[in-house]
Amino acid sequence: MFGFRSATRNGYGRIGVAEFEAMRGADAAPYLLDVREAFELTAFGKIPGVVNIPLGQLRQRGNELPADRDRAIVAVCQSGARSQQAAAMLVELGYRNVYSLDGGTLGWMKARR
Repeated sequence: MFGFRSATRNGYGRIGVAEFEAMRGADAAPYLLDVREAFELTAFGKIPGVVNIPLGQLRQRGNELPADRDRAIVAVCQSGARSQQAAAMLVELGYRNVYSLDGGTLGWMKARR
């Protein structure tokens, strides 16, 4: 488990871009889940390495998620709202090391300029 966890009452952590980048550089990089619709990734950009499962399909496509419930998962969307919903859903699905990226892809892109 990473030391970045800022737990919410929903059982997941919210992290900023700097924390996210540190996680990505760690030996056990997190599973990066983008919960936007596929067209949004094309139209608005995406973080390299994301796996796209739209929020509305997350429960049905749960078999595509890591089998290891302890693996870190960072949920991402455009601005950070849907990723919090996804993070809460991942906790409900039994994942124990879940994060939502504050500011989403927009925040990540802005920080990298």
